Amino acid sequence: MDIYLPADKEVDGAENVTLSGKFLSKVYEGSLRETEKWCRDFGGYAESREMICGMLAVPAGPEK
Repeated sequence: MDIYLPADKEVDGAENVTLSGKFLSKVYEGSLRETEKWCRDFGGYAESREMICGMLAVPAGPEK
């Protein structure tokens, strides 16, 4: 998992990156077992705002 935090200047010892573009986020609460459901929901959320999910990865869950 990558975690990106805003910074006002370069951070020594860290891999500093610059992101540009149009971004969309949404917060979900609950068990990580619901991740697949959240990903499907977010896809619809993005489409409703005329955006495309570029890097959407759904981790493999336990087989049922």
